[in-house]
Amino acid sequence: MQVDYIVVGQGLSGSWVSWFLMQQKKSFVVIDKNESQTASKNSAGIMNPMTGKRYAKVPLIDTVFPFAVKAYQEVGTFFNRQFIFPTAVIDLFSSKESEALFLKRKVAEPTYLSIEERTNYQKHFTIEHAVGKINDCYRVDVHLFLNTIQGYLKSQNQLLEAAFEYEQIEIVGDQIMYKNIVAKHLIFCDGISVVDNPLWNKIPFANTKGEVLLVEIKNLSADFIYKNKHLIVPLKENLFWVGASNSWQYETDKPSAEFYFETKKWLDEFLKIPYQIKAHHASIRPTAANRMPVSTWHTIYKNVGILNGMGTKGSFHAPYYAAQLIQQSN
Repeated sequence: MQVDYIVVGQGLSGSWVSWFLMQQKKSFVVIDKNESQTASKNSAGIMNPMTGKRYAKVPLIDTVFPFAVKAYQEVGTFFNRQFIFPTAVIDLFSSKESEALFLKRKVAEPTYLSIEERTNYQKHFTIEHAVGKINDCYRVDVHLFLNTIQGYLKSQNQLLEAAFEYEQIEIVGDQIMYKNIVAKHLIFCDGISVVDNPLWNKIPFANTKGEVLLVEIKNLSADFIYKNKHLIVPLKENLFWVGASNSWQYETDKPSAEFYFETKKWLDEFLKIPYQIKAHHASIRPTAANRMPVSTWHTIYKNVGILNGMGTKGSFHAPYYAAQLIQQSN
């Protein structure tokens, strides 16, 4: 088999690399072992213009954010699916400190930050402080997006479901050989597997563990994302993503009883309406030291690239940086 590109991994990064290669009519094959629990598959798909405890505006918001919105709309038009939904984050402050920080930032960012009427939410939540609203947010249906790209790649015979064997890479001049595949370019979107990648294992990634619960809540509006100690994010009818933890130190990549019971206790206290926990997931993701994506081509092997370290903002980082990486390879 001879192709222009080999893409390793079909998470958010690999899926967006695949999309932009499709747009440029490049031949490619994606190699992915299709694990059930990955950082991309456990993502809530939140696109929030104001981030962190101090409500800082996300870097490159005027460039990355609108690019991502347009990209999801365009790929949705191609597949006749809707992948991105406008929403807002209802911030039910967990402390007086977070309330004060929000009010301070609201003065500087009145477009994005506003105050809500508490009575609109007291039926469903235990509210101890004021209620804020972060406007101009989006929610991406990550599962639908990944599954749609996967299905299309399968239909085009462009997806090999297998673990990538790094020791099988041969780079000779401007050709890359992997088993029976000869390619001009090789792009790694291999997530946590980057630690085993001999071409990129010198990048100082720090691995973080995230855990989430999938919770059925029948009487809660899916029009918003709700924020308190944790986030409550609508996924589909009556099903919500609840989390997530962000642990730099962990003993196992499996779901922990500690997170389950701590989050259940919080739900018992915070929600005034019935709920039922349906699933508990965990995954590990690599994060770069500066919390920004790693998107570059190798200094020695100029036709070997990497797109990794999307972090918690992968839903809107991945489209922009995938497009930039492909553009640089031309």
